[in-house]
Amino acid sequence: MIRLNKNKLFLKGYKNLIPGTKIFDRFDPFMIGQTPYFFKKGKGSYSWDIDNNKYLDFHMSLGSIILGYSHEKVNHSAKKQLLKGMTFSLMNDLEIETARKMIKMIPSAEMVRFGKNGSDVLAAGVRLARYITKRDKVISCGWHGIHDWSLANTSRNYGIPNEIKKLSLKFEFNNIESLHNLIKKNKNEVACIVMDLCAKYYPKKGFLNEVKKIAKKNKILLIFDEIITGFRLHPGGAQKYFGVTPDLSCFGKGLANGFPLSALVGKKRYMRKANDLFYSLTFAGESISLAAGSTALDIYNDLKLSKELENKGNYLINKLQKAIDENSLNDNIKIYGMPCRPIIEIKHYSKNLSIKKTLSLNLIKDFAKKKILYNGSIFICKTHTLKELNYMSLIFNEVLEKNKKYFK
Repeated sequence: MIRLNKNKLFLKGYKNLIPGTKIFDRFDPFMIGQTPYFFKKGKGSYSWDIDNNKYLDFHMSLGSIILGYSHEKVNHSAKKQLLKGMTFSLMNDLEIETARKMIKMIPSAEMVRFGKNGSDVLAAGVRLARYITKRDKVISCGWHGIHDWSLANTSRNYGIPNEIKKLSLKFEFNNIESLHNLIKKNKNEVACIVMDLCAKYYPKKGFLNEVKKIAKKNKILLIFDEIITGFRLHPGGAQKYFGVTPDLSCFGKGLANGFPLSALVGKKRYMRKANDLFYSLTFAGESISLAAGSTALDIYNDLKLSKELENKGNYLINKLQKAIDENSLNDNIKIYGMPCRPIIEIKHYSKNLSIKKTLSLNLIKDFAKKKILYNGSIFICKTHTLKELNYMSLIFNEVLEKNKKYFK
């Protein structure tokens, strides 16, 4: 049993001062009293909590760590810039340096605007699309941040005006007819289509090209959300990997390997219009994250990195699938997503949601007992070794054997 005395004590004080966590606005997906809540440091593939427990980390700060925690070269660039200053009254040359590197790497990037979170640049992209098209409605699928248009028609839409809900439309990924139908019902009212290229599922053959064709035909701007896929699938993003170039794209999370930096990139004819908008963030030009991002981009630009993440992910998926097979749980547990970010999903065909939740939490708890940080979504990073992947699969098999009874 792991000792979590300080974690429990700090959590009590935290909840009296701060509503919700950095993860979501509640204390899931981890388990109070049975899994850690407060980390004090990270190095490579590992994190240490305030009780000094060391965990093999597959959460990787919501996927913002691609190269491993506390990467030496990235940290060196950040420390070097810290001595010069963190933020200034005007622009600095690191914005130009980092933007140029992104433009060379990403097909849709002809100009760049920086932010701090994925939500910053996604909000900017949608506002820009509305300004350019003089239309109000947004079509999206999946999760795209904390803004009203993204959450309006989800179960987490508290505090969002009903008028916003009318302007926010959802279509089904890989279902081109669902997009066609929305366009027909909202003719000449849609400003943009916002979408992931790959999350739980890969796009079907021709799907992305058909989306682009529909957008162009109806004078709708196509915005790719590459917050997670950026630099993982390919140095040029998922758009380069799949060969489809949008009008605008949003990057974040791993852009600076954990330093807060995001970017809206796009074609010049659209991005020049961004100067008309009020997009003013005090820390958008913060130089330490830009220095870290510039160095991270140099490393990401090598195709070998994305291939390494893919190979490691495929290796782990094969090991995990073998454990599922050996425990005869193919009808109950499925592995989805990209090799660089596998998603383990529990399916319970009795439709008993309480059992499904119990199983999900049991996996999280049992992994934590074995000093593995896991919550269903696995982010592979450069520093994960085959030895660590083997350990993960070994514990996965043990956890499945322990919890098989719940599937009966």
